[in-house]
Amino acid sequence: MSRRGTNPRYANGNARRKLRARLRAMYERCPECGALLDWDHPYLPNSAELDEIVPVSRLPEELRRRACLDPDNVQVLCRRCNKAKGNRLPSELEMGAAGPETVVTSQRW
Repeated sequence: MSRRGTNPRYANGNARRKLRARLRAMYERCPECGALLDWDHPYLPNSAELDEIVPVSRLPEELRRRACLDPDNVQVLCRRCNKAKGNRLPSELEMGAAGPETVVTSQRW
């Protein structure tokens, strides 16, 4: 178990690098917006980032390290899409993307 305050994503750097290399071979474009991913330069809007589908911040401490390395829980997003997603769950994103239905009202007759 990791110490409190330690980022679980870096607890097993070798496994994380292997997962990143595997995803790099699979993805040329962001699956969310279609932007061409830049795998070599961090901090650009189209930089490739590994994103946990179920955010580690939403999991109990004992499950965080495993969730960071689980290929079924990790996806690739461009930096822009990853920042927009934040630490929300997929169900929260679907609701937020569509938003409430807009009803147009008027008092004009």
